[in-house]
Amino acid sequence: MLSKEQIKQIKKQILKQIEKFPPEQREAAKAQIEAMNAEQLEELLIKNKLSPQVETDESSDNQNRAIPQQTQCVFCSIIGGQIKTYEIARNSTSIAILEINPISKGHTVIIPKKHVSKDKIPTGSFSLAKKVAKILKSKLKEKKIKDIEIMPAELFGHAIINVFPVYENENINSERKRAEDKELEELQSILKEKKVVKIKTQKKRTKSAEEEYIKKLPKAPERIP
Repeated sequence: MLSKEQIKQIKKQILKQIEKFPPEQREAAKAQIEAMNAEQLEELLIKNKLSPQVETDESSDNQNRAIPQQTQCVFCSIIGGQIKTYEIARNSTSIAILEINPISKGHTVIIPKKHVSKDKIPTGSFSLAKKVAKILKSKLKEKKIKDIEIMPAELFGHAIINVFPVYENENINSERKRAEDKELEELQSILKEKKVVKIKTQKKRTKSAEEEYIKKLPKAPERIP
């Protein structure tokens, strides 16, 4: 398990790389990294074959050795099951998970299963986003939802779609707060799709139908004494 000092240094170096992101992507990426616990961070390192022995030297050479520029993004790790998430829906192209640093209650992130850029988001991802928007409107009723924002973005080179309720005047740049695991679990149980199992029942015959059925049965040959 990573030590507190290792966690601190790894996050620090990753956050320095995030500073190169466009302004509209930077804050969300920072929130994702800062919210990761020791287990999630270690899984990310293993997935990307990075060494946890992070140098504390501040030189750029040491930083580049510890955290290479070309690493697999957090969202690919989520798709691969390496990071714990709170999934509420999915389809053939994408999964929908609760944002751990939500803008508002119900904030969901649609993640395409393939690592694609923002201009190549599959139509299935938008279909899932619209479906999630309907789920949020129908199941989050304790506070009136004025609108549902559906906003594509791109972090770590991986396109995503933010879907979040607007209760007051929330927007993509609103302050984010870390949600507690218990809160996310409860929200997941409310929003998650329930699989409907269809049970086939045999149609009961009426008396007249029964008589017709008997008439159609082959008759036994007449008995010869």
